[in-house]
Amino acid sequence: MKTLKERETCPDCGAADHTYRAGHNDSGSQRWYCPGCDSQFTPVPNDMGHPPEVRRLALNMVGEGISYRATARTLGITHQTVANWHHADQQQLPEQINDQTPTAVIEVDELFTYAAKKKEPCYVVAGVSRDTRLIGGCEVVEHRDKTTMQMFAASLPAAEIYYSDGLLVYQGLVWPGSGRHEVSDGKRNTYTIEGMNAQFRQYVSFLRRKTRGFSKCIERLREAVTWFVYHWNRRQRMYLANRKLRGKLGLRAC
Repeated sequence: MKTLKERETCPDCGAADHTYRAGHNDSGSQRWYCPGCDSQFTPVPNDMGHPPEVRRLALNMVGEGISYRATARTLGITHQTVANWHHADQQQLPEQINDQTPTAVIEVDELFTYAAKKKEPCYVVAGVSRDTRLIGGCEVVEHRDKTTMQMFAASLPAAEIYYSDGLLVYQGLVWPGSGRHEVSDGKRNTYTIEGMNAQFRQYVSFLRRKTRGFSKCIERLREAVTWFVYHWNRRQRMYLANRKLRGKLGLRAC
């Protein structure tokens, strides 16, 4: 019989004189059983057998636009584990991720996508500084009505000119400060945001065209877009500080 010193205290009833070992769980952690309250407990759970290096590599792969399932297949883990890691990493981001530095020109546009099913469209609306290519505002919206788009416009940093395409709702918005709005002639003054839309589709696997990998939940899509915006702005600041780094850093630059 195990001595008292070798036994674990039951977290439910506090007993420590009659608990005993009861095998291991799926992660290899020692499980204990308390006959007094008929409960099982694990004092020191393992981290499901995945070392920190695997988690870091998985997040770097997601940052490069590789889907959850492709990442999981490559690393030999489950796609839900990758999704959980991505979600946990996004929850640790600072509250302010958009760049609020005043600038000369901001270009705005919306990128069409869908969540849950193809009959429920939504839009990734973003504003990008032409000079720095930093994202000053980004929202995933289900409708492009005036109220929703006005909230987006109000979140942008101050600029002298705000360029957009010919979508009528933009022309009725109030823009920050004394900035004025102009409609671009074709893509002459929206080439920066058009390029950013391509970056969104490159790095956020949910936004790829003609794919089965679209987000099944709009909240997960919002999280993925927020995660991208944070890491894009962070890397872009590194590029602006040292142009020799351009093209040498992954999105999730350490």
